[in-house]
Amino acid sequence: MLRQLFPPNRGWHFKADAATVSAHGGRLGQFATAPRPPLGRERNLHSADPSLQRDNPSEAIASVSDQALFELAPVTLSLTDHSALWVTFQALRAQGVQDIADYFLSDPRRLQQCWQEVVLLRVNHRALSMYEACSETEMLARFRETIHPERPADLLHWFVALWNCHSDLQHVSCDTVRYSLKGKRMDVRLHATVLPDSPSPWSRVLISAEDITAKLAIEKENERLACIDHLTNLSNRRDFIAKAATELSRAQRYNAPLTILMIDLDHFKNVNDCFGHHV
Repeated sequence: MLRQLFPPNRGWHFKADAATVSAHGGRLGQFATAPRPPLGRERNLHSADPSLQRDNPSEAIASVSDQALFELAPVTLSLTDHSALWVTFQALRAQGVQDIADYFLSDPRRLQQCWQEVVLLRVNHRALSMYEACSETEMLARFRETIHPERPADLLHWFVALWNCHSDLQHVSCDTVRYSLKGKRMDVRLHATVLPDSPSPWSRVLISAEDITAKLAIEKENERLACIDHLTNLSNRRDFIAKAATELSRAQRYNAPLTILMIDLDHFKNVNDCFGHHV
């Protein structure tokens, strides 16, 4: 799975003799991890089984290499267990729930209940940096703080995306809001896929997260600049036509009166010529 995300022909090279990763010609050095309990049957993300080195050396090398790639990947990665949420979703479908957004909005506490069913198993170094965690242990213990307790609706887009995806969860993406452990708000874009050897549905979900806060801020500023006159900071013709069309549709929908007022100031050019446009 990770090899598909970061294939060798994109600058990542695997060394058969050691868990060494070279990125775009630069050596990142030998990678080693402390022994950790296996997370499941997937070989790519848990520590190499010593028996593999005897029975299948190439498989053991692939396992260690993929661990290195997970840790040193240039994107934020986390391994999660959504199996309990999958069971809940199946039960809701059996009960006849069709619109999961309405189900959650009718009682926002349900969002928190489903959030408690998600388990974070592992994160890489980029995730620790993004969420301002000192260690993986701290991140695993406090990851629920990435959702503001007074804003459970931030979970809505993510859960709706999961609900609408196929049961095998080959790929799902959505834009939502998360918080760092120090309280910094972030607009994030999440991409998720289930690892192929997951022991049960959604039990091993690999999620990448991108902080798009700055990108959205630039987009909003560009939208604002496209709608105003830079000299007067008033709406330009394009913005006026769009807003006028909206108000006209509203008046027609509710059969309400609509008034348009146009003001023309005589000899205003003289004001500009005498005192300047800034006046």
